[in-house]
Amino acid sequence: MQIRNLTRDILIAQHVRVANSFRSRLIGLMGHRTFGMYDGLLLFPCNSIHTCFMHFSIDVIFLDRDKLVLDVRIDLPPWRVTHVVPRSYYVLELPAHTLSSIHVEAGDHLEWGK
Repeated sequence: MQIRNLTRDILIAQHVRVANSFRSRLIGLMGHRTFGMYDGLLLFPCNSIHTCFMHFSIDVIFLDRDKLVLDVRIDLPPWRVTHVVPRSYYVLELPAHTLSSIHVEAGDHLEWGK
């Protein structure tokens, strides 16, 4: 699955896995040693994440049900927990520093599909 920023017409992630069960959201990226460029993990429903037991930092985008960006975290290191982002329904996890080169900010509209 691909994810695009429709507001800025930019491809954000090309190979995105979905985590939409309690187990898949809990495990997320734990145990992975790498996270390739243009990879992503889309968690839902989700309004907060942790990076416990992870081996690398990640960038994070919180979105509402309409796929509007609510909050962005850049370079979230292992062993951190984010605060709850009200109205967040989706969370997109990306390789660290992805959002330094691809501009995404609150209010942007994302879209995904094959």
